[in-house]
Amino acid sequence: MKTHAMSTKILGAVFFALLLLSLPRAASAADAAAKYYDGAKKEGTLVIYGLGEPFLGPIKDAFTKRYPGIQIEAFDESGRETRERIIAEQKTGRPVGDVVIAGASVHQTLGDLGFLEPYRSSQIPNFIPELVPEGNLSSPFRATVFSIATNTKLIPASDEPKVWADLLNPKFKGKMASDDPRGSGGGGGLMASLELAFTTEFLRKLATQDIFFGKDTGTILTGLVRGEHAMFITASHDDIIVARRGGAPVKFVKLADGIRAAGNYQSIVKSAPHPNAAKLWVEWSTSEEGQTMLGKVGLAPSRKGIKASEPEADLTGLKLLPVAQGRQDMNYLKERTKRFEEIFFKKS
Repeated sequence: MKTHAMSTKILGAVFFALLLLSLPRAASAADAAAKYYDGAKKEGTLVIYGLGEPFLGPIKDAFTKRYPGIQIEAFDESGRETRERIIAEQKTGRPVGDVVIAGASVHQTLGDLGFLEPYRSSQIPNFIPELVPEGNLSSPFRATVFSIATNTKLIPASDEPKVWADLLNPKFKGKMASDDPRGSGGGGGLMASLELAFTTEFLRKLATQDIFFGKDTGTILTGLVRGEHAMFITASHDDIIVARRGGAPVKFVKLADGIRAAGNYQSIVKSAPHPNAAKLWVEWSTSEEGQTMLGKVGLAPSRKGIKASEPEADLTGLKLLPVAQGRQDMNYLKERTKRFEEIFFKKS
């Protein structure tokens, strides 16, 4: 009986091993990149719009160390500038850029115009689902994390909000600042996520807290550092890292019931002059190696399980607020802006 049982176990183990071997193997970033490296070396150059210092140097060095023979030219510019640059290039039939890195709305606009080449990284299954773009034109790159920042001289750790409902505490009335939520900026995005998570009624209660709304993030951040505001409730991790490194008394507080992570995506430009280098870049930057490098320089990796070196940028183990993405967000933007105008700016 023991011999029969042992034989059954061995046969079962063999069957399971064969079953695993028969399953399709997850695509390796190295395998995918290998298809493009020879062509990329012949092209010799890669032009990226939307990536600059202080992040560019270390990332470029890591890429060229892995794939020597390719020179990266990068332009540090806003999404709006990148969008207009690519539109102009495409209309003249003289594309210069190969890869565009920007927020979702830029890719949506360029895709609608037919100015992007369909391509998706082989590494998509390894990314946080909420940070994967829709369609077949874009791949993940990194995230921007939005949550609350406090002035540590005004709000000690014992008084920090723990969940979003804590903002309704009367002790915080008149002490909070936010980006203007009307439009597609960080303020509108975070308020939209709070509405999805906690209903419109929560925003109406929040509006009674006499929040200061500003149109310039830099001015709000300066006010936080000076102590004019105790909290910046729609702060981005990028800004707080810079302020903290500069010695400002600020802290990025990630609330237990969710933070907002907005995807920053990358796409290949239609008729890119260096298509092999562009695909090689997309595969490397979405690989475990590439995403780890993003984390090391202070960016927020959007690949699962990759820790960031800066605590503000780290997404591991965090709950994410819901986000309306892509066309859904664009379709509701006008309606949402009108509703936020009524909630936060029309006094009864």
